[in-house]
Amino acid sequence: MKIRLSVYRILYCFVLLGLCSCSNTPTQYQPQAPVDLRITFKPSLLTTLISAVRLHIYYPGTGETREELPSIAGGTIRDTLVLTPGNNVEFHLQALSAQDTVLYEGYDTLDVVIGGSTVVTILMEPVVSMLRPSPMYQSVVVASEVTVGIDVYNISQLYGAAFRLYFDDNVLSIKSVSPGALLGESILFTPNVQEGYVAVGISRLPTATGLVGESGRLAAIVFNTVAGGESTLEFDPTRLKLTDQDGEPIPEAAKIVLETGVIVVGNTPGAN
Repeated sequence: MKIRLSVYRILYCFVLLGLCSCSNTPTQYQPQAPVDLRITFKPSLLTTLISAVRLHIYYPGTGETREELPSIAGGTIRDTLVLTPGNNVEFHLQALSAQDTVLYEGYDTLDVVIGGSTVVTILMEPVVSMLRPSPMYQSVVVASEVTVGIDVYNISQLYGAAFRLYFDDNVLSIKSVSPGALLGESILFTPNVQEGYVAVGISRLPTATGLVGESGRLAAIVFNTVAGGESTLEFDPTRLKLTDQDGEPIPEAAKIVLETGVIVVGNTPGAN
């Protein structure tokens, strides 16, 4: 009896793993079962930083551990595994860069059963210092608004930030730029909208109180869609500054990962 395990997308960094019976025959216990593993990344543009996926499977009752590292071809992973049925099976999913650095990871548990149907949702979170648009992909229609958050992850002692985000002004125009909650309310916030990009500077005032977290939202940008097409949202690495309380660069900034976002605009509702 086959079990199909499908990871449909890492879009928005959510991964779905579906386990279901592919046979209508009566359920019988089998020590092991062949498993079809399919992992599809959509759209493929969002996988440019990811070169491999590693899946750890752990059975707490027996101590059995599995590790799978299938290859990516054309944005899709296909492989055949063998899973042992068990309760509270732990799934640990990692996305790795070409340098074998873990960029994202997530966890969840589920019961693996023959003849049943179980779905586990794994929220993939960045585990490195990262700046990214959020969500990383959106599909909308012309004459609508779309909001993109600018989120930073795993940066300590952050008191000031500056970045430049490029977009296609044939497809999008900026309606507004507002500060996020990460640096608090006592801040100096200076957005500067230009043709094809927006430059943003944020710094905490000397009178600001309270601690700053290591991850959170720096800003929110509301775009108007002006024409059909596709616009990438790309940071300029030469314009990025992340500073501490003394105005000095934060060490993590030297190794920060910059993700690229995409907004697809359809000419009519349902075009995408």
